Parts: sequence; structure tokens; C-alpha cells
Amino acid sequence: MSKIIYVVNRKEIISDSEVNQISKICNTITANNIKASSAKTFKDDKIAYGLSNPSNLIEMNSSNIFFGQSFGSLKNWDKLDEPSPDGNYVIFRTDEKKIQIISDILGSKALWYYFDDKKFIASTSQRAIIQYLGNFEFNKRIIPWMLCNGLLGPGESWDANLSLLPPDSVLTLDRNTWMTTINSNPVSFKPNNKLDRINQEEFNNLVQSVLSELKLDYSKWKITLSGGYDSRGILYSLKRKDCNNVTINSLTWGLDKNQSIPGNDAFIAKKIADKLEIRHSFFQTDFSTDESLDNIITRFLENGEGRIDHIGGYMDGFKIWKTLFESGVGGIIRGDEAFGSYNFISEYHLKNFIGLTLPEDYENLKSEIFFSEFNVRYPEQLKQKSTESTDAWRDRLYQQYLIPIFLSALEDIKQPYLEQINPLLSRRIIHFVRELPDHLRTEKKIFKNYVNHFKPSFKYARAPAIESKVEIFRDKSMVKLITTELESNTANLIFSEKFIKTVLSQIQMKSGENNKSGSLISNLKSLIPKEIKKRILKELFTAKIDMNKVAFRMFLIVRMYKLLNKDSKVLSNMR
Repeated sequence: MSKIIYVVNRKEIISDSEVNQISKICNTITANNIKASSAKTFKDDKIAYGLSNPSNLIEMNSSNIFFGQSFGSLKNWDKLDEPSPDGNYVIFRTDEKKIQIISDILGSKALWYYFDDKKFIASTSQRAIIQYLGNFEFNKRIIPWMLCNGLLGPGESWDANLSLLPPDSVLTLDRNTWMTTINSNPVSFKPNNKLDRINQEEFNNLVQSVLSELKLDYSKWKITLSGGYDSRGILYSLKRKDCNNVTINSLTWGLDKNQSIPGNDAFIAKKIADKLEIRHSFFQTDFSTDESLDNIITRFLENGEGRIDHIGGYMDGFKIWKTLFESGVGGIIRGDEAFGSYNFISEYHLKNFIGLTLPEDYENLKSEIFFSEFNVRYPEQLKQKSTESTDAWRDRLYQQYLIPIFLSALEDIKQPYLEQINPLLSRRIIHFVRELPDHLRTEKKIFKNYVNHFKPSFKYARAPAIESKVEIFRDKSMVKLITTELESNTANLIFSEKFIKTVLSQIQMKSGENNKSGSLISNLKSLIPKEIKKRILKELFTAKIDMNKVAFRMFLIVRMYKLLNKDSKVLSNMR
């Protein structure tokens, strides 16, 4: 629901004028389709902060702030150098000598910061910092990452002067020397030698313990329910007697037609809710006819700050989140987890899943001269270690990169409307998972075992409820919007004319007719055994990226370039 900007001056006392600026910024970054609460500000000597659309779920103690949700005790959360609590959060701690900003174990909430010889600024919003500074310096390093993955990339920001606090980290600012240090706990997997049966029992008890300790007013929270394992595991756990059989409502969103398709997320979620006798809501994400596509995309970029290209769940123009906000829903319980992942047939398929590919990985991008100027390389800290199994490397990338970069970006999009909690990302659970042998993490075996013992049982979904990105990017109105933007003068400031023409010449447009041959091929594929499909894919596969994806991501970059330049002038325009 809220976003925060936190400002520390080195020498100057914070003025009333600066507090007013912070307030204006907070009111600017709220969602434009709701009547948000007025900004809340605080000032104390050389420190000031502001909260946009403030929520009563935020813990505040003078200049100390716990921004998020905890699992269990919050004792001493505001004491400097105390161990970090369990939860999904960012924390701000202060005293006369030091400032500390803290991320949770997997960086589930992004925290950006700016530091120079006069000021230290930290915020959950890049836009807020850029507005406060009155300056935007476009970071070209994001271009290869965004075009290949639809993400900003490892540790990158839209602005070259902003940094992202790594997961499980404490940044300390010494207020006397005006120097910063960052202490980050490493991600490492050290398998234990316990019997599988013992690991399973301990895992089951731990998950149940974490969920039973949630201190939520369930009348104001909803669980996002799909047809998969994650949300089902949370829901069934909360309905157990030792969790007080809590009364909780659920919701699912997606295309309207998918409610009646067996095997779809939307169809199965409704069956589960009906069987457990809980109130379930379905929200359509079909393209809204109430406002223009241009307005929907603008809201998507303003709310999520362009960190990710996953627009499929928001084509309704954010009606879901407006409705939930206006009906008094305070937050949603999500099933994001880090229990392991799949067996990938190649390093490329792993990197593609995680979101870590570069132009050199694609047959139709690697020879493009345009990318030669960036000199972006795969980060050393994300490469496989000599002592690390492939499975451990896979799951380390999931925890070290996918969650703080990908899943955190998805959370950002909804943050202007309500709070979010991911109990399966508990510090205690993550530490336990890092001590499991590889085979219990592969295919999420240990968690699937946990969920499968619950009754009543249901089949698991085979298809998501929302529209695929490629289908959206090939829509006639979307292609027209993309083409117009990429032919603009602003696009030529970012991309070469030759590269723009190359991409536009290869994009496709939906005909609007049902693709019967595509459905037939899909059905035939489903009959081929999994191992045979893997073997064929490994031998014949050549990586090529869909040019409609590339075009939309170029469009996204151009739009964010315009938005952030506009943001940098917000305060001067208000004077």
C-alpha cells in the first residue's frame, strides 16, 4: 500500500521546505486510479521521511521504521546491530552515530539508495529518489538485460546513480565519517546427511510453525489462490486446527474464459475454494474497454516503475487492485517460495528461466552491432562455483537473483494498493532448505510431498489463467502503439536507427482468428513422453528470441526514459 523515501543530511538541518517536497513526492507516486490517503511525513534534526498512501500495518518508532510484515517476534527490531528478524521487509534504524538500512533474507522488497558527500537517500521507489534529486542519468547497462529478459538485470537501476541493496544485507552509514559499509550474508547450500524421512518431518513441522505464527487480521487479508502447489499448501495449512482453522477469503484473476477450462488455474482454484467452503472471488484481466491501452500501460509503468514486462495480469487497467483497495482489503498472502526448481536440459534453459540471458545467447541477437557498446558480462558472483553442484547453483540463482529481481518486481506493481506477505520466504524456512540434499529440492520434491498429504486432493493446473505475454505483444493495437513509439525521436536517443528497423521488420501481428493448427500441434506435443521431448529439445534446439518481446521491451525503455525525465522535473514544476 505504501512506499517510503528516507532522507539523511550530513550537515544541514532538514528544513520545512524539504519536508514539503518529500510530501509532494509521496503524493505523486500513488496509483492514479484510487483516492489514496495523504502522505505521512516525519522530521527529526537531519532526518526526514515520507510514506505514500500510508498504512497502519507499518511499525514506526521515531525515525526507525519496520516496513513490511514479520513472522514471529519483532523484539529489538529498532535496535542497531541487532540480528534481523524473520519476515518480508525493509528496516530503517538510526541513532546519533549511525544509520542502518536492512533487507530481508531474499530481498523480497527492493530498497534503492543514493549517496553523495551531502545526502543519503533510501527508498522503495526509484521514482521518488529521482524526483527528490531533480536529476535523471539514464543507465544504459539495463538495455541488454531488459531486451533479453524483461528485467533491469543484476543490481541495476534505471538511474546510473542509484544502487539496489542486496538481499540479507545491512548498509551502515557512519554519521561522523560519512562513510558506508555493506555486510551481506552469502547464499550457500550445505546438504545434511539426515534420512529423507527425518528431513520431511522437520520440514513439515517448520512450515506449519511459521504459518501458525502469522499475526494477521484475516478479515482484511486475502490469499491468492491458483491451481498450483504453493498457494494450496498455505491455504490447507491455515485451515488446520493447529492454525486455529482460520477463516480466510481467496481470489484468483485471469481471462474470463479460463474459469470454465479444466486444468486451468482459474478452474481449479474455484473447485478448491468451493470444497473448503471459503469465499472466493475471480477477477477478469481481459483487456479493459473502459480506457485506452495507452493509459493502461502508463499506469503499469508508473505503479511498477518499469522493472518487469509482465503486463498480462494488469490488462484490466488495475481494476482488481482498485476494487480491493476500495473494499478495505489491507493485504494479500502470496505463495512465492524457494524450495527448489526443475532439472534444466542446458545452461541456456536455466538462465532463460531465471532471467539471466544476454544477446550472445540468442542466434538472432548475438551478431547485432548495437550491443557491442555496452560491454555487459555475466556477473562473476552468479557463475557456478567449482565446489557447487549444478542443482545447488540452480537454486542459489533462484534465491540470489530470481526472487529479489523478478518476484520483487511483481510485488512492486501492486504495492500502491495493498500490502503483501510471503510466509514461505521465512528466514527459518530458507535456512532449512539450504541444508537439504539436492534431490529433495529438485522439482520441489519436499514441498510437493508436504502438500500432497492434504485432503481433499485435486489435480494441479496445467495452464495459467492470464493471457501470455507474446499474445498481448502481438495484438494489433499493441503493435501499433509500439511501432509509433519506436519511430519517435526519443527512441533514436536510446537505440540505433538500424536496430530499430531490424526489430520492427520482424514483429508479427495476430490475425484475430483461432489458431486451430496450433492447438492440434499443442495436443500432439502433450502425447510425447517427457524424456523424449527433452532429448529432442537438447539436440535440435537453437535459442531465438521473439522479436515482439524485444519490441515491447524497447517500447518500455523509451516510455520509462520519458517518465523518469518528467519525474526529475516534478519539484521544479511545483514551485
